[in-house]
Amino acid sequence: MAPGCSKQKLHIDTPVPEPLPDWPIKANSIWMLDDFNEATGATRVVPGSHKFKTYAENNVNYKNEVTLNAKKGSVLIYNGSLWHGGSVNTTNHSRWGLVLGYGRWFIKPSFDFLKNTPEEIFNKLDEKQKRLLGFYSSPPKDEFTRIKRQIASRPYI
Repeated sequence: MAPGCSKQKLHIDTPVPEPLPDWPIKANSIWMLDDFNEATGATRVVPGSHKFKTYAENNVNYKNEVTLNAKKGSVLIYNGSLWHGGSVNTTNHSRWGLVLGYGRWFIKPSFDFLKNTPEEIFNKLDEKQKRLLGFYSSPPKDEFTRIKRQIASRPYI
């Protein structure tokens, strides 16, 4: 979260609100690389919202919204359907966290990182790094083709 960055809208990281189906389709984690607190733009959540069948409304302050203060080195693991968003960073310093997500095999990622990687970064990677990061991997078309996922020739970008 950059200094002076405004408050994020509450959102979910799944394609649809749950409980459709009645089990989690995505799990996320935020590893705090800096302290997360009121000043640095800590993550806000609405407890129990992962069970709602709706999206959070824009510009609404929910009465049970909680700001999660955590020390550097802490980790938050949560259902991807939980309403969440960052707070305002009122400091002069960036607040860093590593956000990782796991979705069931049939769920598309939130972002296409392979197409979203800046060309200047991509060009600095060697072939082994490109393979490790998935640039030679192709999502399967269906259950029968998911065994072979490697693209033989050029990276996917």
